[in-house]
Amino acid sequence: MRFELQSIKVKDYIDVTDYVANGSFAALKDNVTYSDTPDFAVLVRLTDHNSGWKNDLVYVDESSYKFLKKSSVQPGDVIISNVGANAGTVFRAPDLGLPMTLGPNSVLLKPKINTPEAKDFLYYFFSSPKGQHNLSSILSGSAQPKFNKTDLRNTEIPVPKGIELSEVTDLLKSLDEKISLNFETNQTLEQMAQTIFKSWFVDFDPVKAKMNGEQPEGMDAVTASLFPEKLVESELGLIPEGWEVGTLDSHTSMIIDHRGKTPKKLGSDWVEEGYPAISAKNIKSKKIVRPDTIRFIDEATYKKWMKEPLIKGDIIMTSEAPMGELYFFDGSEDFCLSQRLYGLRANSDVCSPEFLFNWLQTTKAKADMEGRASGTTALGIKQAELRKVKILTPPRELLEKYSAVASNLVGMAAKNNAQNTVLEDLRDTLLPKLLSGEIDLETTIEN
Repeated sequence: MRFELQSIKVKDYIDVTDYVANGSFAALKDNVTYSDTPDFAVLVRLTDHNSGWKNDLVYVDESSYKFLKKSSVQPGDVIISNVGANAGTVFRAPDLGLPMTLGPNSVLLKPKINTPEAKDFLYYFFSSPKGQHNLSSILSGSAQPKFNKTDLRNTEIPVPKGIELSEVTDLLKSLDEKISLNFETNQTLEQMAQTIFKSWFVDFDPVKAKMNGEQPEGMDAVTASLFPEKLVESELGLIPEGWEVGTLDSHTSMIIDHRGKTPKKLGSDWVEEGYPAISAKNIKSKKIVRPDTIRFIDEATYKKWMKEPLIKGDIIMTSEAPMGELYFFDGSEDFCLSQRLYGLRANSDVCSPEFLFNWLQTTKAKADMEGRASGTTALGIKQAELRKVKILTPPRELLEKYSAVASNLVGMAAKNNAQNTVLEDLRDTLLPKLLSGEIDLETTIEN
């Protein structure tokens, strides 16, 4: 199926009365009262979208909501950040269980024909490479990039006519739903691994059960026999008898350290395609984020820079701004480590990658790193201090029991991540190809 397209300006597609671009927090402070505790309505912000809507939300009271009534947001509404480093980021309002209003530095777009497929098209178009190019073309300012309402209103978008619109958006939504399902599955897999880790190596539930003359719950006799029946004092507080306390130095066989450095120092320039060079800003909540900021280097530069390439099971950790963000490398893509990043490789003679990854997320490990950090504007940890961070050392046989379970869960999550990478690329490139006629919709659906 080839589409009959109509090229129209954004201002002719949206309802101008519902088109809103809120200013900064400071500009609204005289008429709007903000709160960190639940109130009448939620302020919908890009920062909360970036954290998966699990961040500390900002709320407003009823009078503030009425003042911002032009900015009222419905679940599924399309929002674009128009100020700052993330200007051009497109996201959709979730259902947070309360009335919602638009946060500062954002634009709310509502189509004149307020149907789900019309909203879907706005979202998918501006998320696509073509839509992102259109947004980039109207950005101005280097220190604080932004675009204004007039320029966005005059931006042209190619819209399929009639029923074709829903056919396009239905296809893209099906990809999104599969991506979302994989993501939710991975959250469950990760939670399972973390629950076992916390029970065995943080709360010491099996040891406490045996101290009370009970059989550890949900555990076979062979595994239970690997836990002692007593807790003793150590540098980490009470730990199971016979277990030791090591350091990150003893638990790693290699630390890749490119803090404060960028591959461009080798004299090469960035390229359009190649090896992605990631920095601390690309690691957040155990995920790779802000893909739009990732630059690429060629193979020759990669080999000079990454003299020790990452291998499956390596842990990428941010050294500062912020410190301690983690990513478990699954080996599906060759990353080049750039600024404010460590690459940690578990010492297989002492621990497994899964154990080290989970230990670095514990309260004790985080407190230890913070206590060894330095810096005035941003806390950071130097390699010499990082190596001193204390790590619990259970018996090898018990670690192998845990790693056998955890590595299986990590493996399943890695497959889902790899599939999502393919699906996301397909989703992001499909719309322009459909609209250009490069891909036939009927052929795409049949395949």
